[in-house]
Amino acid sequence: MAYISLDSSAYGHNLRYIGSKVGGISKIMAVLKDNAYGHGIEQMGRLASSFGIKRAVVKNTFEAKIIEPFFEKILILIEANPSKAIKNDKFIYTCDDICSIKDFPRNTNIHLKVDTGMRRNGVLPEQLDEVFSLLKKNNLDLEGVFTHFYGADIVGSEFYVQNECYKKVKLACKNLAKKYNFPPLHFHSCNSSASLRLQESLDDDFVRIGIASYGYTDLHESFGKFDLKPVLALWGEKICSRELKKDDTLGYGGAFLADRDMVVSSYDLGYGDGLFRQNGIQNPHVKNGKRFLGRMSMDCFSLEGIDEKVCVFDDVREFAKRFNTITYEILTQLSPFIPRVIK
Repeated sequence: MAYISLDSSAYGHNLRYIGSKVGGISKIMAVLKDNAYGHGIEQMGRLASSFGIKRAVVKNTFEAKIIEPFFEKILILIEANPSKAIKNDKFIYTCDDICSIKDFPRNTNIHLKVDTGMRRNGVLPEQLDEVFSLLKKNNLDLEGVFTHFYGADIVGSEFYVQNECYKKVKLACKNLAKKYNFPPLHFHSCNSSASLRLQESLDDDFVRIGIASYGYTDLHESFGKFDLKPVLALWGEKICSRELKKDDTLGYGGAFLADRDMVVSSYDLGYGDGLFRQNGIQNPHVKNGKRFLGRMSMDCFSLEGIDEKVCVFDDVREFAKRFNTITYEILTQLSPFIPRVIK
């Protein structure tokens, strides 16, 4: 059966390495949203906890419940219906719209998201006084404030301009917390790229580390090299083998034409498992260098040879490059039904 292998030593190495850059592993919030970027939220939650991570970030309440036993605090980024927020000392809900404040149940734990330039969601800086007033009026427990950088991996001034805006927001929120009698707030702004760019100059309470913890960064090489190790490897097992004669075709549409006699095998992974569909044009290869033959099927692909199992990839960068996409997309597409094995 096809499976995903998770390298626990690589994950631990990445967390320690990032921790050494940002002021300690205790500052890391493990981003486990979207099934831990395809790695498996339960497995990675357990691993993160074993390495001393106390806080996590997830997409929704469903994911938060899965990892609740492993963490002290869990930030929930999206709750489309705030009225359904659960009162749980571990759960913190994101408030990113002034209009949603009235919908959260009283005493819900809140982190306020402020839009400092991404223009996707978050309250506006000029709304802050009104927002703090409404949070107090609706008896919501404001614990923190954060933003998200849109250009942390861009070579240019965008990141620094947005960071200056955030610094002003941060100061304003500290003053407003005193004005409206909220306790001292926690602040976080940096994702993986921003954390690796700022490093020792970080002065937030936490950093949100997602893709870097799994072994990747999208930062341009001009920012330097980072000692990160990919965590996930995807393996397929052989279904069967057969002989092809010269000029035989293989698979849908006969897209592969044998240029000689050969032995081919099919393996138990396909686009139904979230593997990007090879249509006979992109010509990607598995780790050992063998090329996919013809068009990928829903549940299988073919290679030359008789290997009992093959590693499709243990580093998704080349695969992403072949499909003109990003590492995130290759990873998050992997089916949650593929067994995950921690090594």
